[in-house]
Amino acid sequence: MEELSCSIDTGAEAHGPNGLPVGRNGKIEIKIAWPRIEGPQEAPRVNGRLLGLTQGAAAEFLDDAITAVENNGYACREVIDGRCLWLEHEYEVMLSTDEVLSLRNIERRLVSGAAGDAAETFTETFDLETGQPVLIYELFDPDTDWVDALSAEAITRLESEPWVDERRHIGAGPEEENFALYNLTRGGLVLSFAPFSVGGSGSNTASITIPYRSLEGYWQPNGFVEFLVASIE
Repeated sequence: MEELSCSIDTGAEAHGPNGLPVGRNGKIEIKIAWPRIEGPQEAPRVNGRLLGLTQGAAAEFLDDAITAVENNGYACREVIDGRCLWLEHEYEVMLSTDEVLSLRNIERRLVSGAAGDAAETFTETFDLETGQPVLIYELFDPDTDWVDALSAEAITRLESEPWVDERRHIGAGPEEENFALYNLTRGGLVLSFAPFSVGGSGSNTASITIPYRSLEGYWQPNGFVEFLVASIE
């Protein structure tokens, strides 16, 4: 694992939710740990992309944090340790084979003026033979109506998920971009969704698993999923 960890003393006294000073300077913290792969010829390309994503996320957060302080002042909500603005990434390896690496990343952040911390899911799946990301459409036979089939499966499974509401008919509707956040696993295709696209804030890190057999006939012949299913069986 690679790790990026930094704590920035703002030099400004932190104040709690009641508006009173907490007796220490506020801190901005970033903690990100991400996988590093070794072995495949294209490992450097994959590792480089993950590093770039990490650097981009940290830079974006710092820009957002500065803007939030400028707009809302410096209101510290973490009165125990003075950690007032923070970013955390939690990577999980969903699948690792000789051919493919599929990662899920839960990002959590808090900036000044926010009612509470926010969470969002990001995903990356790599073809280890090329080092390139695998997009959702590459999993399916283009001569089939796979988007409609995937949407129907997703909407049905989302119905029983907590915090999900009628927004699922739009957020998981038959549009390819609705399914950009996906992971391959040995148990099936895991779908995640953009914040508030299928329900309230509690649904932001919700995920559903669609067994591969449920979409049999739609997968790309001799593609990633067919090879994965064959290796499992």
